[in-house]
Amino acid sequence: MVQWESQCEDLWVIIEVPFMKYIRQIALCAVYLPPPVTRSTLDIFLDSCNLMFERTGLHTCIIGDFNLSNIKWNLINDSANNYAPPGFNNLLVDFIHTHKLVQLNDIVNVSGRILDLVLTNLPSSNVTAALNSLTAIDVLHPPIEILLRGSKETWLPYNSHNTRINFFKLDYVKICHELDNVDWDMLLRKIIDVNDMLRIFYDTIWNVIQLQGPPKSTCGKKKYPPWFSRQLVRALKAKEKIRCRYKIYKNPMDELELRLLGKRCSKLATDSYNSYIKGIEDEITKNPNRFWAYIKDKRGGYSSFPATMTNGIVVTSDGLQICEMFASHFSSAFSNLKATHYEPVSDYLLNMKNNSLPLTTPVIDHATLFNKLKALDVRKGAGPDGIPPIFITKCASSLVCPLVIIFTKSLSSGVFPDSWKKAKVVPIYKNDEKDHCNNYRPISILSTFAKIFESLICPHLQSHLKLYLSDSQHGFVGSRSTSTNLATFTEMLTNAIDRGKQVDVIYTDFSKAFDRVPHHILLAKLSAYGITGTLHTWLKSYLERRFFFVAVNGFRSPIYEITSGVPQGSHVGPIMFNAFANDIPHCLKFSECFMYADDLKFSRVIESDEDIDLLQSDVDSLVQWCSENGMELNVKKCYHVKFTRKKIMTASIYHVGSDVIQEVSQVRDLGVNFDSQLTFVPHVESIIKKASKMLGFVIRNITGFRRSSTKILLYNSIVRSVLEYCSTIWRPHYATHNLRLERIQKRFLWHLAFANGISKRKRSYDARLAHFKMVSLEKRRRIADSIFLFKILRGKIDCPQLLSNFMFRAPARFPRAPITPLYPPPRRTVLGMNSIVPRLCKLLNSYSDLVDVQFDSFGKFHRIASNNV
Repeated sequence: MVQWESQCEDLWVIIEVPFMKYIRQIALCAVYLPPPVTRSTLDIFLDSCNLMFERTGLHTCIIGDFNLSNIKWNLINDSANNYAPPGFNNLLVDFIHTHKLVQLNDIVNVSGRILDLVLTNLPSSNVTAALNSLTAIDVLHPPIEILLRGSKETWLPYNSHNTRINFFKLDYVKICHELDNVDWDMLLRKIIDVNDMLRIFYDTIWNVIQLQGPPKSTCGKKKYPPWFSRQLVRALKAKEKIRCRYKIYKNPMDELELRLLGKRCSKLATDSYNSYIKGIEDEITKNPNRFWAYIKDKRGGYSSFPATMTNGIVVTSDGLQICEMFASHFSSAFSNLKATHYEPVSDYLLNMKNNSLPLTTPVIDHATLFNKLKALDVRKGAGPDGIPPIFITKCASSLVCPLVIIFTKSLSSGVFPDSWKKAKVVPIYKNDEKDHCNNYRPISILSTFAKIFESLICPHLQSHLKLYLSDSQHGFVGSRSTSTNLATFTEMLTNAIDRGKQVDVIYTDFSKAFDRVPHHILLAKLSAYGITGTLHTWLKSYLERRFFFVAVNGFRSPIYEITSGVPQGSHVGPIMFNAFANDIPHCLKFSECFMYADDLKFSRVIESDEDIDLLQSDVDSLVQWCSENGMELNVKKCYHVKFTRKKIMTASIYHVGSDVIQEVSQVRDLGVNFDSQLTFVPHVESIIKKASKMLGFVIRNITGFRRSSTKILLYNSIVRSVLEYCSTIWRPHYATHNLRLERIQKRFLWHLAFANGISKRKRSYDARLAHFKMVSLEKRRRIADSIFLFKILRGKIDCPQLLSNFMFRAPARFPRAPITPLYPPPRRTVLGMNSIVPRLCKLLNSYSDLVDVQFDSFGKFHRIASNNV
């Protein structure tokens, strides 16, 4: 029994649980927090809990009377809800999220409240009302029965018959020598068909590889974890051999040897794991991939599929049938719209067709291609052709010549090779039930050679199409991002709300947008933008007759045809989709439109019923565009939000056909939660909840590492990044929200200081920040604001709508006092004064006498901003 000293009435014990299959020990805590519960009392108890988690890392169950009756536990346990309880109760909620706990008791007392809580990280456990009470029943504390369960999911096994070549162990010196001896000019130039060229190219490569007698390995997970040493494996095998012998003969000598081997295996396991972790940490600068592979494995990032899966009709545990279910589900997204002659009918497209500049076919350059081959990420796996990037990079100089011949032939003949149109699709889990194939999305993996080819064509297409792309489109466009989309949108909203207006916003959702694009319509639009001739023929060949198969744990589905859409996982696909959807803003004549690829929202300031009718007219125009372009709106995922702080809002309803667009008060837009009053409180609560969970993961998995720099790297990557995404958009201006965000980093620094033995010497947050050379989150948000403004003013961010909001001072004469460069636009409300443009103007003006934003380098600007914000 282990007991920790505490100023609260809490008792901790560790118990053995031999009846659980996968769990050996559980830490149990009985606690009583006397009313009225104060912040200091709760802090003391939670510090005791944190200390227990730090020292043991066991599965835990905390039971007791917390006397916190104003927390809505049904909302806390809902993973999709961002509810935050009032006052200091959020300390307990953040603690629950950090340590991956759930509150199981939902039995209310005679007053309709829950005082007794059951917090555990054994989610399969449950709490029921006790039928037979051991003591007299207290109406304020109804008796409960707790059933603790430890469970382990079973996963689909790998196909052990599937083997592959280990390309990391090939002799690339010999392979390059053999490839250099091939006369590619004589072998390929006489071939007319590019598909025959590619067949000969692959045959030659595989023949050279087979001459080396390539080492092969079985696909799938290894029998032992990567940290198992050879000595440990041998000891485990010897132990198993002795165990089997003892089970048969019951020899006392075998029993003694079994005990000795057990102790030896335990010691070897500890030493092997510590050595493995030390090796990862020592190589973190030279080989960071090994560190991140370890973290990904701890997070469960490697694809694991349940042993049994269903599509809602059939339930199966056969790997081949599971692949077929996935393939059938993914193929249902494609459109079967028959190709007909399509002529652009809108005035915008007709104007483009008559006035666009023609685009010539690009020329393949040897040096550019060689640089592309050498720059490949060797960590990536092979595509459908079986050739991984490591092989291409190692043999880059030997492969440039044949690839230039093949690429040039493909472009001149207007034919994209058939074998490069095949894609390997891997299902990735999204949400909800993991054993249902409808809850997975496809990730398409193309042949590496095909992606290299596309990467040479993309800059040519992108630079041409950018001449015609709408300023409303922020997705897959250079110098634009989700931040520019949201900043432009947010500034429009704050301007209107500051003036006391109401803005109605329609959020749309296209059903499988990238998969449903009709090829003949896309090609007609590309032609209107000046992409004609051989290049147009090549793009037509690129789109048509594509195929895919699904790969799961070494199993493969039959091949399915892709009848519509732009190729996912490709370089050209997003550019094509932007060209396809580029005429949408020109159809919405009465609204302001904001796009990020297929993510579309449009808005209008509502001052009268006429404004409502005009916005509905634009909804109808979008529906008409979908009908003409083979797309479909998913009305269930379309939303209508009224952004305003008016007490009396203008009533408005919008329709898609006969269906009413659902009105909501909150919506998640490109990763940021917007509420109708633009407070961003739901977003702050959301990222605190997510960051607390990630912080718990970091704390649980950094104990093996010794260096603070390693722990800080992990924290910065997966916790701080959550707290800082698009912070310029939602940066809070109330102290209570800043303190809640800062508390996440404070908790991490507490654990870091405790692990380094300085928690008593460095008690203050500022002292710990200085010791570990970190910066507060609030200061980092101000620095991020400064950098965002610098990029806008220097043209690093291409966002004319946002740039036009900044007003520069241009005085007729120069007084002796320094002149601030920007004039903050006048605003009348707290919301308006703290919106993006006024806030950034004031921030730059505060240190403008130290730096010239128009002429100084980014390094100097960043240094001065960091020291003065």
